[in-house]
Amino acid sequence: FPGRNSYPGDIFYLHSRLLERAGNFIIQGAKGMTGEASITCMPIAEMVMGDFSGYIQTNLMAMTDGHLYFDRDYFNQGKRPPINPFLSVTRVGRQAQTPLLRELSRKLTSFMVSYEKMKEFMHFGAELSEESQKMLLLGDKISGIFEQASISPRPYSLSILMFTTVWAGYWQEKDVNGLKLELRKLTNLFMSNEQFRKESENVILNSPSFNHLVDSMKSSQSNIIQLLAEIK
Repeated sequence: FPGRNSYPGDIFYLHSRLLERAGNFIIQGAKGMTGEASITCMPIAEMVMGDFSGYIQTNLMAMTDGHLYFDRDYFNQGKRPPINPFLSVTRVGRQAQTPLLRELSRKLTSFMVSYEKMKEFMHFGAELSEESQKMLLLGDKISGIFEQASISPRPYSLSILMFTTVWAGYWQEKDVNGLKLELRKLTNLFMSNEQFRKESENVILNSPSFNHLVDSMKSSQSNIIQLLAEIK
């Protein structure tokens, strides 16, 4: 593959000129009416052997508002979509998130970093304490929630409900495969039971923080918990 010096000197200009075709525009309609329209550009670049330092790739990363890194190793492990959360970047995404979602994102990112480090220790045959083993099991379960079929989009509130339920210790006795079965039941309940769906959305909407949401899920008086008990 060519090095930086092998590309034309104006390649960065050509790239930026192409990407600048995307954006928000005011258009002139019929009868003098004006309106707004937008064009979204999603450039796709292949990274050879996961190398980020390629000239085309670094150009695109410098110009765009973030990127998703589809990891070949994740794909080979059966994770779908195989997005590497540690190598993916968003520059504007969190500005559009609610405070609850931002806090959940921070907690999950911090936990998954610790989880990946713990998995690396296991490769060296390190003996793990009972607490570390519980952490690994929780990490496996959370990783399972991220796996999603392309033909089954998941509502925003359902995703938050899944992460919160597992984080709160529900289905603690289940292994990863058992959890996936329970999550399918939860999805069916959420999509078919209007009372459960509205109750879940109200609890999420009225929770000022993730910890408050977890406490609400742990409450024995919660209607959500009572409905969840019916699918066990």
